[in-house]
Amino acid sequence: MAILKLSTQGKKLIKLYEKMVSEGYDRLDGIRVKSTYNDFELKKFRNICKEHISHRSIRTVLDYGGGGSDWSAPNFEPTNGASAKQFFNVKKVTTFEPARNQMEKKESDCVVCMDVLEHIF
Repeated sequence: MAILKLSTQGKKLIKLYEKMVSEGYDRLDGIRVKSTYNDFELKKFRNICKEHISHRSIRTVLDYGGGGSDWSAPNFEPTNGASAKQFFNVKKVTTFEPARNQMEKKESDCVVCMDVLEHIF
């Protein structure tokens, strides 16, 4: 497992995100959010991204900050039930998600980073 070199603030943020994943959180409007970082954000942009991923001989993907994304789960593409791996025609996906203790980063043909950069201090 790779060791992240984080600032003190970065370590605090990771701890906060871990807690949000395991316990949920309360929004300012009083609504309790029980399921955190589970949306597969790439799904919203799948057709735009397909051209860039499927047609460039990309076989491996690093999903940087992938949350609870499951590239092997069915119904990423609702019309035919394909998984994300099938939809993009990729072989291997590695997910890096510190809030879920998924710390592996592998050299890949493509890096996907959806809804992440605003969380990086």
